[in-house]
Amino acid sequence: MIRSIGVVMPARDEEVLLPGAVAAVLAARAELVRREPEWAEPGRVRIVVLLDACTDGSLAVARSFGSAIEVLELDAANVGRARAAGVDHVISRSGEPGACRDAGSTDARPGLWICTTDADTVVPDHWLLDHLQAARDGAELAVGRVVPRAADMDPALLAAWRREHEGAGRHVYGANLGIRADVYRAVGGFSSLRVGEDVELVRAAEERGAVVLDLPFSVVQTSGRREGRTPGGFAGYLRTLAD
Repeated sequence: MIRSIGVVMPARDEEVLLPGAVAAVLAARAELVRREPEWAEPGRVRIVVLLDACTDGSLAVARSFGSAIEVLELDAANVGRARAAGVDHVISRSGEPGACRDAGSTDARPGLWICTTDADTVVPDHWLLDHLQAARDGAELAVGRVVPRAADMDPALLAAWRREHEGAGRHVYGANLGIRADVYRAVGGFSSLRVGEDVELVRAAEERGAVVLDLPFSVVQTSGRREGRTPGGFAGYLRTLAD
């Protein structure tokens, strides 16, 4: 049974898009509390923004949300390390009974669900409810959909995106991913990769036999820019579609 949720959001020089990303996660927490008031208990839902090698005003933006979120800083310029640091922080400080207190421990219990998203991404109000329901349905890892903002893309690129994503098939993005804390630890967590850390985590979980569920109706909206903060990544993928 899931008793607590941790949301991890890495950010690198995202002062423009970070306010909307954080506000959307807070709205998702508010909707969860509205539907299930017991989640209002302090510490049940924790939101961690991990500022990685930021040189802009992202820190001031993050701090403007006050105690509604937790803000960490890192100087790795590596999204895999940033996600891992955020998850370690959540697990090590989780109030879930029996959760590990040492970030290096493997004794994370199954009562903690970790959600990851990105600082250029807006999640829907029902996002946390979607992930919680997946966990209640037996998921050990959940993969949700991601769509680029149409306003950021020219019509030809948007059409190419839609052709590529029509029909069946799984697309893995750290912008919409959930995993049970004990399974996360068991598969080794996020790798220190500049790109593809999300795909690697899902691959490791599947190889271990984890129950992986797709969330076809849990769709987050992310930036459609083609120059991203990491080499490759979502922006790099959009460049390949444009070529």
